[in-house]
Amino acid sequence: MRHLLGVARAVTLHRRLADAIGCAPGWPRPRCTYQTELGTFTLPRPWILARGRRDAAPQWAEFDRARAKAAHERRLCQVCGDPLQQIIVLGLVQCSDDETSGPGCHPRCAALMAQHCPHFARATRSPAATVAFRYEGEGCGYELPVGYDPELPFATVNPVLIDPEAEPMTRDDLRVLAAHDPLGLGQAEPAPAAE
Repeated sequence: MRHLLGVARAVTLHRRLADAIGCAPGWPRPRCTYQTELGTFTLPRPWILARGRRDAAPQWAEFDRARAKAAHERRLCQVCGDPLQQIIVLGLVQCSDDETSGPGCHPRCAALMAQHCPHFARATRSPAATVAFRYEGEGCGYELPVGYDPELPFATVNPVLIDPEAEPMTRDDLRVLAAHDPLGLGQAEPAPAAE
């Protein structure tokens, strides 16, 4: 009996450590099983997501309040948790042309999001449609909503208006930027391919 209790404690400790490690900032992102509107999937775990209850898979659209606030105030990537550089990529909320769901991402992280995020996967946009925005400038690239409460920003995925200076991006634009300048350092653009 003692042996079984020891095993149960070891498994519980291992799960807590794995959860803590899985939530740590950095790259590459660990994978985790998620509940989404479309079903259960094993996906890369964004840094900003809430941890969820121990007995349930984390919800894809539920942000950790403290991390969302830190991402907004300190310009951190919502996917990896590392500081954003010159270029920020803001993903679009489905069925919107000018709203994002909160803090931005590095180009590489936005490309990962576009590949795995259930909201992108269910999008029925054409290949030439805008799926994200590229923002270069001060701030976070979005306007905070009226009545914004700095203590509880983005507790869930709440759409906010994208800065009008941001440039629209297609999936192909996002892939090219992520391949050329993964951290958004603002390196010179790649030369056009010779014909």
